[in-house]
Amino acid sequence: MTLIALILGILSGGVSPDTTDLVVHLRADANARGLQLRLVDIADLYADDPERLLAAHNLVLGTAPAPGEGRILTRETVSALLLRAAPNLRVRITGADACRVQTDEVRLSSEEVGLLARRAVAERLGTADARLSLAAAPAALRAPAGRFCTSFRAVVSTSDPLPARVRVQVRAVVDGAPGPAVEVELLLATEVRVLVAARMLLPGRALSSDDVKLVQMPSAALPPAPIDAPQIVIGLLPKGRIEVGRALQLSDFRRPPAVVRGDPVVIEIVSGRLTVRGEGLVQGDGATGERVSVKTRPGNRVLSAEVIDSRTVRVQLTPTKEQSP
Repeated sequence: MTLIALILGILSGGVSPDTTDLVVHLRADANARGLQLRLVDIADLYADDPERLLAAHNLVLGTAPAPGEGRILTRETVSALLLRAAPNLRVRITGADACRVQTDEVRLSSEEVGLLARRAVAERLGTADARLSLAAAPAALRAPAGRFCTSFRAVVSTSDPLPARVRVQVRAVVDGAPGPAVEVELLLATEVRVLVAARMLLPGRALSSDDVKLVQMPSAALPPAPIDAPQIVIGLLPKGRIEVGRALQLSDFRRPPAVVRGDPVVIEIVSGRLTVRGEGLVQGDGATGERVSVKTRPGNRVLSAEVIDSRTVRVQLTPTKEQSP
């Protein structure tokens, strides 16, 4: 038993040094570092055995208080924690009746959190053309100061390509272990090369190369499936009026009709392996693959048929069980 420990033992009640493995001199105020609260954070420790003293320095009492949240540990509480952490250790507690524990912290401001999130998204995109803005101001991030190191890491959502609203998690790493985190939402506006109307486009008029042009536009302002190549739409017909400068998508157009109202066609009526052909007149415009009404000749019976080409339409009948092979 050291002299200091012996003196402390006398002051605290005269417990025999022979029955004590460790003297814990509790401090009235203490500051912890890291995610775990250790005995050495809140008390001065004395022991004759150097190995026992070293082991006592590494005793973990539990989780350290969150930054900004203090904790009061009484002698009774410390004794109970020690009993759970080291049940075979004979301990005598001296010093203060209670210890008020605060955790040292490292703080990122809201602006710093947002900057870290922006940088992570820019690195993920690998482009300087991305325009990023905060959907809302993020919370500041308060993390325990590590015993060795506290760093911060931003992790971008895993979807690829990134959506217009990107979620980023900014997390503290305390002594290599995950610490507190905050979520950041960024609005992404990348410049995309898309096809737009170079002039007013009118329904029913086939597109030419002079009707469209390629321009750079923010992705957030684009329709779901913009077109990026003129050859996709040249020759197609607008379904409706399209204003100058509007980004184009395939759903805005239809193919030119293979047949128009009044065209004479061959009607193929197919049922299983049986095909019967006759003549008829188309009752409306239709592109290849679309369905149109046709009137048989003779008979004037109106049928719904699929356009095969400019001279043929097909009526597919479902065979009955008796007709099936």
